[in-house]
Amino acid sequence: MPYDDFLPDSAPELPAQFTVSAPPADALPTKVSVREPKRGFRPPHRTGHCRIKGVIRSRWRLPLPHAEVSLYHALDRRHALSTTQSDHRGAFCFSRLAPGEYRVVARKNHRKSEKKIRLTASDCRKEITLTLA
Repeated sequence: MPYDDFLPDSAPELPAQFTVSAPPADALPTKVSVREPKRGFRPPHRTGHCRIKGVIRSRWRLPLPHAEVSLYHALDRRHALSTTQSDHRGAFCFSRLAPGEYRVVARKNHRKSEKKIRLTASDCRKEITLTLA
């Protein structure tokens, strides 16, 4: 297919400082290949050097093990970016986050607690405590 087939019949006038050039038709690729991402690829919303870590506690301020902890974008209430479970000390951690606003939601035994967190480039390591009452 010749390259001229893609050009409009009448090209708009361009200011003098702009020039348009194109490779010859025989230099255009005839075959396009798509490769899978390299191993270890992380989607853009998870890349970064920020982290949120914390502890889940009961109403008596005791560490609460095995609570479900989910991370959401601040405005998204439906799709969790990541979900983990607190360890035997009630601790959890979300790492490799980009700066932005997030919500951390903890649940266990029909109890729920959440906290909004803002990560910035200069303040991107937060430690929080969530209490399930």
